Amino acid sequence: MSMDDLRSSYELFGLRPESSKQDLKDAYKRLAKQWHPDRFVGEQINVSIAEEKIKAINAAYEVLKAHHEGSNQFFTSTDVKTVKIHRASPQDYYENAKRLAALGQYREAAEELSSAIKIQPKYAGAYQFRGMLFSVLGFEHRGGSDLKQAALLGILRIDYDDEIADIVRKNSDFRCFRNLLKTEPNHKGNFGDEEISKTNHSQTKHYDRPRRTHISEAYKQEFNKDKSSKSKKFKTKNIRPDKPGQQSSEESPVNQEDLNQNSSGRVADKANLRQPKLAAKIYLETDFCRELEFISALSSNANGKTIATGHENGTIDLWNYKNKRKYHSLKGHAGKVSHLVFSHDNQILFSSGFDGNIMLWSLSDGSFIRSFAAHTEGVMAFEVCHLRKLLITAGGDGAVRVWDLRESKLLRQILNQETTVPTIVLSPTGEITVCGTEDGSIRFCHTLRGGIMKWVGAHKHSIEALAFSPDGQLFASGTSSGEVDLWKFPSGDRHRSFQASSKDITALAFCHQGKLLCGADQSGSLMIWDTDSGSLLHSVEAHKGRITKLLSISQEVILSAGTDGRIGEWRIQIEPIT
Repeated sequence: MSMDDLRSSYELFGLRPESSKQDLKDAYKRLAKQWHPDRFVGEQINVSIAEEKIKAINAAYEVLKAHHEGSNQFFTSTDVKTVKIHRASPQDYYENAKRLAALGQYREAAEELSSAIKIQPKYAGAYQFRGMLFSVLGFEHRGGSDLKQAALLGILRIDYDDEIADIVRKNSDFRCFRNLLKTEPNHKGNFGDEEISKTNHSQTKHYDRPRRTHISEAYKQEFNKDKSSKSKKFKTKNIRPDKPGQQSSEESPVNQEDLNQNSSGRVADKANLRQPKLAAKIYLETDFCRELEFISALSSNANGKTIATGHENGTIDLWNYKNKRKYHSLKGHAGKVSHLVFSHDNQILFSSGFDGNIMLWSLSDGSFIRSFAAHTEGVMAFEVCHLRKLLITAGGDGAVRVWDLRESKLLRQILNQETTVPTIVLSPTGEITVCGTEDGSIRFCHTLRGGIMKWVGAHKHSIEALAFSPDGQLFASGTSSGEVDLWKFPSGDRHRSFQASSKDITALAFCHQGKLLCGADQSGSLMIWDTDSGSLLHSVEAHKGRITKLLSISQEVILSAGTDGRIGEWRIQIEPIT
C-alpha cells in the first residue's frame, strides 16, 4: 500500500486521516448506495460506469480499513525500529466471526467472513456461516446464494463446528436453522479445500423454508367432527383474531340456501353445484404481524422468504418471512400503495400507487432506483411479464398499458374505456391480459399487439378480483356483489358458479394444486370453495375489517392482510370425504 493509494482513497471518501471508523463506514455506505449498478437498470452506459466506480470504492475501502485498524494484519510485537507482522489466515477471520456472532454483532461477523472468503474462495464453512448471518439480518437473496455455495462445496448441515452449532441452539435468531443440526455434536473440520462435490436437488432442499406440519389435537378432533353429516345445515368455527390459534366456543349455524343466494339475488345453479368430494378447514397458525398501518398491498419473492407490505400512507415495508422481522421501510409514493411485485431474480421490487406512479426499488439495500408516471388517475393493478420484459398496468382512467420493462417506455395501449379497470391477470405465456372492469365485463386483450380479443359479459357488478389456476386452464372472478365464478381459458366459457358471499369479494387465490379456491370479502371473512363442485367448504372471521389481499405462500399456507393492519398466516387442511 503506497502513500498515493492512501491519499487517493481518502480523497474518494471525502475523509481525513483522523476520521473515525464510523465515519469510514458511513462514507462507504453512502458511496455504495450512490453508485450501486441496480440504480441504473436499463441504462447500459451508466451501468458500466457504476460497475467500475463500485470496484474503485470497494478497493479504497479495503485500503482505508487496513490503514485505519489493520483489519488484514495482526501486530504481534513492536519496538522502536521494527514491527513484526504476520498475515491473518482465513481461519483467524473465521474464529473472530464466531466470537462476534456470539456477542450478537452479526454485521461485523459477516464482514470477517467476507475477508476469509476473499483469501480462500472455497471456504465452505465461511460461506454457510455468512449465509446464515445474512438470512438473520434480512438479506435473503444474499444468504440463499451463500448457503447454496456452501452446499456445492460439500456442507449440507451444521455438523463441522460445535461452536456454531451452539450459537444456533442457544440463540433464537437462528431458530430457523435448527433443522440443520445433527443430533450428536461433531468436531471442527471441513476448512473448504476439498474438491467441489456434486450435489442434487434432494441435497440442497434442506435450505428451503421448513414445512410446518404440526396440527393441534383439538383441531384434528374438530376437523373430523360431523364429517359424514349430510344435513342441509352445517356449522363453522370462527377463529377470533385477538386470540391467535384459538377457536371460539360459539358455533354459528349457516343455512345452505342463504349461501346460495347473495345480496344481488343471483342464485347459484343447483345443477351446477355437485356434492363435494373433499372436506377442508381453515386453521390459524400464527399472526405474522399486528398493529400495522392499513395494509393495501402484499407480495412475496419467488422463494417465499421475503414479504413486502404496502400501506395507505404510501410506505412499503420489507419483512424476513422466517423470523417475521421488518428490515427495510421504503418511502416514495404520495398515495396509497395498490400493488407489489418482486422481480424473478429477487433483485428489484416493483410498486404502484394511487399517485399514478410505478416505482422500482433495489432489494439489496432498499434504495430507490427510478419511477415513471403510468396513469393520471392512479394505478389500480399491474403485472410483470419477465419472459417478454414487459410491464402491464391498469388505471383508474380506464386504460390498460404495456411498458418496456428495461426502459420504462410506453409501447402500446391495449384497452381504453370510460370505466375503471380494478384488476388484471396475465395468461401463463403473457400473450393475453385478462381485464376485470368496473362494468362487470371481462376483456381478453392481446398483450403484444393490442386490441380486445374477446369480450365476456360476465357480471352485473364491478369485478374486484381475478386469479388464474396453477395449470392456467381456468381463472376465477369475484365481484362487489359477492359473486364468484370459474371460467375456462382461453374460451371464456363459464365453468362453474360458486356459492356466493353476501359481501364484496376483495381477493382470490388458488391452493392445493387448484383443488381449492380461497376468497376474502369486505366483512373480513376468509372462505374456501371446492373448485370441482363449487361448494363452500369452510368460512372463518379472519379480520376485524376488510381483507385487502390474499397471498399463497405454498399449496397449504395462505397469508391474509387487512385494513386492521394485521397479517394472518393460515393453514388449509383437506382430506377426502369417506
